[in-house]
Amino acid sequence: MEAGIVLDAVVAQSLAQVETMWALRENITEAQRHEGQNVKHDVSVPISRIAEFIAATDAEIRRAHRTCAW
Repeated sequence: MEAGIVLDAVVAQSLAQVETMWALRENITEAQRHEGQNVKHDVSVPISRIAEFIAATDAEIRRAHRTCAW
């Protein structure tokens, strides 16, 4: 952040916040499972490029798994 590379972040200020943040991260897969198939991933994308990232990854997943009904 000090170098200006990271423009937005959350840094835990206590052990309780650390535990809460990790619980949120680790439970994303379970929450997604209720919506159907999912792929666990851990990425960092600038907010302004999220739509582009989703479109590109959706296209690549479709290409890689042509037999899946998306």
